[in-house]
Amino acid sequence: MKKLICIFALLYFVANTLAWSNEIKGFAMITGKVDYDLKYKEINLQKVVEGKLKTVSMTTLDENGEFGFILPVDEAGFYHISITNNSNLLRFYLENGLELDLTIEEEGYELAGEHLGHNELVSEWNKTVSEMLEINDRKNILAGYKEFFPLLENEVIPKAEEMKEKINTGDENFDKLMKLSVQTDLEEQAFAFSSVPRTYHPKREDYPDFYYTWEEDVKFTDPDILKLWNGQSYMTSYSLVYDFVLKPNEERPKDLNNLTRLISRIEDPTLKDVYLRNYFSRTRFQGGQYQKAMAVARPYMTSEESQKLIVELEKDLFTEVGQPGFKFEYEDINGELVSFDSFKGKIVYLDIWATWCGPCIKQIPYLKELEQELHGEDIVFLSISIDAEKDKDKWKNFVAEKDLKGVQLMVDNDWESGLVKNYEIKGIPRFMIFDKEGNIVTTDAVRPSSPDLKGQLLELLNP
Repeated sequence: MKKLICIFALLYFVANTLAWSNEIKGFAMITGKVDYDLKYKEINLQKVVEGKLKTVSMTTLDENGEFGFILPVDEAGFYHISITNNSNLLRFYLENGLELDLTIEEEGYELAGEHLGHNELVSEWNKTVSEMLEINDRKNILAGYKEFFPLLENEVIPKAEEMKEKINTGDENFDKLMKLSVQTDLEEQAFAFSSVPRTYHPKREDYPDFYYTWEEDVKFTDPDILKLWNGQSYMTSYSLVYDFVLKPNEERPKDLNNLTRLISRIEDPTLKDVYLRNYFSRTRFQGGQYQKAMAVARPYMTSEESQKLIVELEKDLFTEVGQPGFKFEYEDINGELVSFDSFKGKIVYLDIWATWCGPCIKQIPYLKELEQELHGEDIVFLSISIDAEKDKDKWKNFVAEKDLKGVQLMVDNDWESGLVKNYEIKGIPRFMIFDKEGNIVTTDAVRPSSPDLKGQLLELLNP
């Protein structure tokens, strides 16, 4: 009987092992133990998203200090484990089928497991980077250039070159990304050193030659930088520190935060867009600084994420009476772009509507009548539809069939468009009035059916 039970137990174990083996092929698994006393028990697993780390999973240590993560990896790439007050670089290259087992100590970690993928190479370089991170820690102000520069020249730079020679796994995606990561880690930490407060500072002649040759290489042409944990800080550190360490006889620029100069060093459009989004997210502006900076940046901030950020940043600038109106640019029925600024010099009566909106359609006859009565005056009757993109032809046909006058435009993203977001429009129709300078008179004007509207417009025309 005992023999039979043992056979059943063995079969059960084998069956479960095979099931797990098949299951792990579609997942990556990390198990580990924190082998020192840790006050905060939370462990975060972070993924690289647009050059920064984003937490994708969280767990807590059990009573033995152990933890684990299992997750599907849509695209192989770098992930990090974050533990409060642990300065080790716990970075790993995850892909489905990996089984990593970690023993984490205060001074480092040991990596084990049957399916490590490329993580022995990653861990070897992690240890080198951790030495730089320790000196660059803002809490470690007693360490200065006398400790950092010898480490950089005598250890890190040679190890970086040696590591890049080693990276030849046959996995083209990994090899390219890991080599880029080695160079980025090296330069980013070198740049970051100068931005950390110190008790003593180097003179120009104390800097290694490395600092005087870094600008000779073309920087920021590869959008894969955004697949690295320090992609954004790399661009920021380089842009800010570039002007601090100069060749002899060069003058330091008066305006270190000149945005035109900063972004001129970033060639790839995607990187430029992300850099500027990060810049505006973290920078506090005074006076008219924001408007000046945004005038430089706006042509490069073309992604949907950047457009949303601009709307959020500018809500306070384009909502109150007397402030400039929101700067939009939308297509007319012929597909031509028309900007808000093109109406400067005329009063603007803005109607925000849609073809599916009954109350909007009821206002159309009143609007057409008012347009006819004020024809020839310095006033633009501007109608902007928030119909969905899929209904663009329906909108064009409606404009033609109803013989709508004035200027007819359509937003670029219905309820998510900048105009709608800026004025926090929750329902339509919505009417607004802007003066000849493009400044807000009211963002909640009376409807065309109101007898008061004509008098209000005439008063603005003839103050």
